[in-house]
Amino acid sequence: MDSLVVTGGLEDTIRLWRLDTGATRHTFSHPNSHVNSVNISKDKRHLVAGGYKTVSLYDCQSGEANSLASFEAHSGNVTSVDFYPETPHQVFTTSDDGMVKAWDTRKSGSPTGIFSHDVEVYEAVMHPNEVYLYSCDEGGAVARWDLRNLACAERMIPEEGCDMCGLTISGSGDLLAACSKSGMCYVWESSADECHPLKMICAHRNEMVLKCKFSPTDDLLATASSDHSVKLWSVSRIVAEAASDSDGDGDDEEEQDDDEEMSPDMFESCLTGHGGWVWDMAFSQDGKQLVTVCSDKIGRMYSTTSQGVVPRANLELKGHQRGMTCIAINDATGDSLA
Repeated sequence: MDSLVVTGGLEDTIRLWRLDTGATRHTFSHPNSHVNSVNISKDKRHLVAGGYKTVSLYDCQSGEANSLASFEAHSGNVTSVDFYPETPHQVFTTSDDGMVKAWDTRKSGSPTGIFSHDVEVYEAVMHPNEVYLYSCDEGGAVARWDLRNLACAERMIPEEGCDMCGLTISGSGDLLAACSKSGMCYVWESSADECHPLKMICAHRNEMVLKCKFSPTDDLLATASSDHSVKLWSVSRIVAEAASDSDGDGDDEEEQDDDEEMSPDMFESCLTGHGGWVWDMAFSQDGKQLVTVCSDKIGRMYSTTSQGVVPRANLELKGHQRGMTCIAINDATGDSLA
């Protein structure tokens, strides 16, 4: 199947696009609610969407406009939804009702796991081993849940009282990052037993960081912001700077003001020109393409090259009638679909 991009936003429509041409492939109906989050299963057969209270499952292959199944998952907005990395019939969700839940889509309506934050939860990501689920909340906490015993294995509070708006885990599962409403991005080393603080980056000074994403190749960390920009950071240089700090070469006080001007070794590039808040972004499987979505109703497509990140000429995702808030890409081929 073709390389797929799915987007949603502040309307009752979901769009499936071709990554190579930017053309609309299918349009899906999401009645009675805006769309907060979308994702595509590893096998490209289904897409899942989260809106107000509900989770809906769609058939990517047939393009049937109506959902295959829809169920009430939460008592408030479903703030994020995604498939298990290797088990496409299972999904996990977060909500502003303070809950994180795991579901078997074959048995919709009955969660297989429930975890409580007691405050609004923005996003969850799953470790590739499908043992640990991480989630972040408005109180400034990042929790690690053990799916084997359905218990909290670890709780980290990098910035107490400040919303942790987004969360991402590297493809290897070795690195975890969270971004905050204060403009910070926090990176941890993630082991089987615990997470170790690695680096703190002032990614967007005095602005909210709405999302952060590792590229699938684990070489870039992207941050999207209310300042109408996306910034890219070198993962290898983040790790190298963290190692330098641990050797006594860093300065904890200076680290509080770290940004692209003070840390040129970590900073790669800044993508400007968006006409509003950049709510989300997604990388292609090889990390060579990046697509951003914005409140100005436009999805912008970029190519990552050895010379930097450049816009793809004459290629934009246009068709949504209101702001775009979420995006997912699946362009996996061959063995990566197995």
